[in-house]
Amino acid sequence: MTLVAGEVSIARSRRLSATVATCQRQSRPDSTKIGISEGEQAELNFWEENLARLSITEMEDNFSPKWFAFTDASAKGMGAILKTAEGAVKLKTSKIGNAEFEKESSALRELRAVKLLSSVMKNWIKGDVLVHLDSQAAVSVLKRGSMKRDLQELAEKVWIDLNSVGNARFVWIQRDLNVEADEISRDFDFDDWSVRDHVFTYAQKRWGTVQCDWFADENNKKMEIFFPGSLREIQGDQTFSRTSTKLPNTDWHGGFRLPI
Repeated sequence: MTLVAGEVSIARSRRLSATVATCQRQSRPDSTKIGISEGEQAELNFWEENLARLSITEMEDNFSPKWFAFTDASAKGMGAILKTAEGAVKLKTSKIGNAEFEKESSALRELRAVKLLSSVMKNWIKGDVLVHLDSQAAVSVLKRGSMKRDLQELAEKVWIDLNSVGNARFVWIQRDLNVEADEISRDFDFDDWSVRDHVFTYAQKRWGTVQCDWFADENNKKMEIFFPGSLREIQGDQTFSRTSTKLPNTDWHGGFRLPI
């Protein structure tokens, strides 16, 4: 028998533990056979790949963070900042939450802020990263997982993202030490307006069918094809100020072509 102790052993077995707890709560016989879910299979795959490595006790801590991340979420959105070991800002990013964001638990919103950053970091930079949050609940989920499916699923996505970057650790800091991330989570480009649906419908009836929504994002787009319309520069890297699913770089019935 191989034993693994610590937070990772708890975090990476939450799906299986939840299934066992459900069966016990329902007083099912021990001989009951149930199918393995996709999440449970992922946990089994993780242990198959990492059991030998994680069962070894290391006497020295080899964690040496190259990146220092700070994330935070407000009632309306989320923000994150990434710094080097010297304190230089590498990246700042923020995003407005969708219609359901404000109704979500604070822990879930905080996890979304971390996921916002991890999505940018993966496949871009390498090195150990220390992530700072001012939510003890979110830190606990990122360290030990959660029996709540929505929290666990989001934490797993963060782990996968950061695994491609390097080793990651999550620490709690007081709110007054997380001022920059807090400000970013409330700092949005407020040209994020949208046309009311009835106005949009009227315009189409009068002037013809619209096929591309310019200056839009995922939250306010009216068409499947949309374009953010502007570029901005973040720490020397060019990136879209909005996220578009498609770029309308084809001719539009004698209309126009995107000038890029």
